[in-house]
Amino acid sequence: MAKFSKSIRLNLTSEMFEKVRAEAKHSGISASALIRDAIQRSLSELTALRRTSPVPRRKPGSLLEHPLVDWTRAERQFADEVMRVFREEDR
Repeated sequence: MAKFSKSIRLNLTSEMFEKVRAEAKHSGISASALIRDAIQRSLSELTALRRTSPVPRRKPGSLLEHPLVDWTRAERQFADEVMRVFREEDR
């Protein structure tokens, strides 16, 4: 496990590095301040989401692969019918 401290080294791709640099320059703040602000916003959003979400947060798409409960036969038939109609309307 990596050591966690107040000073964190970020391994950014060249593209991400340039985006951060350009945004910091555009905003008139340091790259460090930009990253700290982004982390703070993200943590605030996660906290708010946790308060309002009745279901534990999962990786996106994982509920489709591993639902919290199994569908009944009627629910699965209904879902299949909805998707069939959706595909027909989409054509």
